[in-house]
Amino acid sequence: MRQLWLGLLLCACSGSSDNEVEGSVLGNSLTARDAIFFVHNGRQLVVVSNQDATCRQLKSQTITGDVRLLEMYLWNAGSPEPANLVEGTYEVDGTVSLESEAYFGAGRGCNAGTTRWFRAGTGRVILIHAGFPEPGERAGVAFRLNFGDEVLTGHADASYCDLPETGLIGCINEGPPGEP
Repeated sequence: MRQLWLGLLLCACSGSSDNEVEGSVLGNSLTARDAIFFVHNGRQLVVVSNQDATCRQLKSQTITGDVRLLEMYLWNAGSPEPANLVEGTYEVDGTVSLESEAYFGAGRGCNAGTTRWFRAGTGRVILIHAGFPEPGERAGVAFRLNFGDEVLTGHADASYCDLPETGLIGCINEGPPGEP
């Protein structure tokens, strides 16, 4: 029994997050080390990253080295405020009011042209917990996204990041709704 408690204590104190991504896109996999969410261009964006301290690095534009990002835009097309989300299933194909768009990025650093983006053609993002866009809040998602014949599945527990609601942010794919 003592070994079980020690094992649980080690897991709780290890700093591991509740973020996981399985699968790859054209041989690029993602070890999910961090997840954040924020409102940008009228939609809420959940970003799962292979970087630590993603929010701080995006704010200071200091992401370097091998970068892997899964970006899931969510919006409620049936609401006057599309960024006000409700728990539910957000479809990538855009045929329902709860819509999603997802991109997988792989590259070196965040300079223009260094990240290659892949757009999910179909899939679902399930918003398990809709956090308010304010400090201290968290949002939880589970997802299954199809990038051609390749599939990314997983879940993320994202913390709120106070990035700007408009304008360009390095390493964030700025595709408007409905465009690659």
